[in-house]
Amino acid sequence: MREQPSAADDGLEESSPFRRPAFLMSAGFLAVVAVLGAVTFIRSPAPRSEQPSGPQAGDTPSTGATQAPASGCRPSDTSQQVPAGPPPGVTWQVYKTMALPYSSAAGPLVVSADGEVARCFAHTPLGALLAATHLSSRYVFSTQWRVITTEQVIPGPGRDAYVKLRKNRGVDVVVPGSLGQIAGFQFVTYGPQTAVVQLVMRFSTGQMSVSAVTVKWQDGDWKLELQPNGSPSASQQLVSSLNGFARWGGV
Repeated sequence: MREQPSAADDGLEESSPFRRPAFLMSAGFLAVVAVLGAVTFIRSPAPRSEQPSGPQAGDTPSTGATQAPASGCRPSDTSQQVPAGPPPGVTWQVYKTMALPYSSAAGPLVVSADGEVARCFAHTPLGALLAATHLSSRYVFSTQWRVITTEQVIPGPGRDAYVKLRKNRGVDVVVPGSLGQIAGFQFVTYGPQTAVVQLVMRFSTGQMSVSAVTVKWQDGDWKLELQPNGSPSASQQLVSSLNGFARWGGV
């Protein structure tokens, strides 16, 4: 059984985009808001072993700072078209009660045998979108969070702050319905090196929250950039509808 949370634990809880924001608690709502989703979801085939899949990728646009895909990672998606609607060819699979998206063309193409670490995303807008959803959930809830923060989070004050908060805390059991479900997205900006994506989460209360997640292309894959406090987003705001967002989700 977990000990009583400390002030630092509370900060860690609030840093997760998957939980409801703290300001909702003061309004009488339960828990804290987050950017990603939890739900029961329709299972579909997805990588389940540390073996790369998918055909050899074609050439992708690059700049002088662009690195080649990571070793063993060969996504076939090369489209630089920023999705304005639900991307085709995406299936959904449940992870810690959250429905997360998978694409055989854009990733994640490599998932660890225990299902905790997902990597190998295409160097495309769709690859960035998929990376944003996976990394901003897994770095908080994965039992392999140390591996993820070391290998898939950009080094800097945000990563340091998160590790400091997280290192003495166990892995919580996620209760079904306590987390949000992905309901939509919108690209704020996309470039070969940096993508910022707004993710909309819908919670069991009916409330919806939007947060902006940043991923950067580094060492041949997309990696998560954290805010100085260890959160993946500078703010979480309530939205009353999905107007202006692409409707997207696993349920």
